[in-house]
Amino acid sequence: MRVFLEKKDDDLVVADASIVYGGVAPLSIAARQTKEYLIGKTWNQELLQGAQEVSRSDIIIKEDGPGGMVEFRKSLTLSFFFKFFYWVSQEMDEMRSIREEIPLSHISAIKPFERPSAVGSQDCEIVKQGTFVGSPEIHLSSRLQVTVEAEYADDTPLPPDGLNAVLLG
Repeated sequence: MRVFLEKKDDDLVVADASIVYGGVAPLSIAARQTKEYLIGKTWNQELLQGAQEVSRSDIIIKEDGPGGMVEFRKSLTLSFFFKFFYWVSQEMDEMRSIREEIPLSHISAIKPFERPSAVGSQDCEIVKQGTFVGSPEIHLSSRLQVTVEAEYADDTPLPPDGLNAVLLG
């Protein structure tokens, strides 16, 4: 997503925009109607609400498209625009004070999420009593697997005059 804003009086107005969603359909989707809606409008909450309404009819994902979950992918496009709107609003804050326009509940949409690294440990007592149950043993092929030296059926070339078969259910 890209937006070019021009200052007019005390407002910032959308002079140009580009909104393209990839990964929600077999091909990237350009939100042309949403772009046309944005141009000439002041960057504010009304623009956000209106753009999301236009986007609902602008983004068309076929029901029988690959990947399924059509409603989820449609809502994902709305979420991306929502996040983009608040990211641009935060960037504009240097030009004018709009901090009061961003609800505190929406700030998390533009802040990077930081999670500390997970740390874990396992303590166990290994008691050998003549059996392998409960004692750690190295898997025979593990060394080949972790060094990428293991050969699988898909790794070996098909011999001349070889055939492939597929089980159909």
